[in-house]
Amino acid sequence: MSTWSRSPTVHARRQLLHTVQSARAIAELCVGDRVMFTNRSRPRYLEHELAEVTEVDDRTVTVRLSRPVGRFDERELRCPPLALRKIDRGTPIRHS
Repeated sequence: MSTWSRSPTVHARRQLLHTVQSARAIAELCVGDRVMFTNRSRPRYLEHELAEVTEVDDRTVTVRLSRPVGRFDERELRCPPLALRKIDRGTPIRHS
């Protein structure tokens, strides 16, 4: 590992960028929006699953899954905003 990646300045900059990206993602989401889980979601089996935003707070987004998935049989969960991508209502959904 290089000394740059361990630098407190680099760490602070990466943390700031993450905070800004998260804030931007939250600002773009509204209750009722359709979203899809991205490859940044954990557990990974949530990737490409569809959901609807039910609540947005300053750090997390609560969504209702379109169907039960894995251990999420109640279908509503909180997640970080960067784990979601907003889907336009007219966009056709391709399932893999």
